[in-house]
Amino acid sequence: MPPTNESFVHFGGYLTLRVMPASSDDVLGMVFFARVVEARSFTLPAAKLGVSKANFSMRVRALEEELGVRLLHRRARKLALTSEGAALYERCVRVTAATDEVVAHAAQTANLWSGRAFEVAFDAPHCSAR
Repeated sequence: MPPTNESFVHFGGYLTLRVMPASSDDVLGMVFFARVVEARSFTLPAAKLGVSKANFSMRVRALEEELGVRLLHRRARKLALTSEGAALYERCVRVTAATDEVVAHAAQTANLWSGRAFEVAFDAPHCSAR
């Protein structure tokens, strides 16, 4: 099938990438990336989400490799966004917000039903053993 216009995305006005359907790893990488940018650190968001700093860094690096672009300039004790990273961050904020909304809705739904007792009645003919 030939690619359609929806198969391409532009970052920074000059970089064109072929877009494949996002996997759960892609979404997680985008969420991790957004959290790193917001905290300007790998350590704080990793601790907040209960993930090792190494795993956090690995997810962001995997996202960079999948996209074929560097998203962050990593220097000793300092992170800076690349132009491609800034363009992607704008989109990752929306992905992160949508993910947070889904998680909050799921938690709210679970709380709504937790602790409720249900009575189930079955109507069945009585059988006696001889």
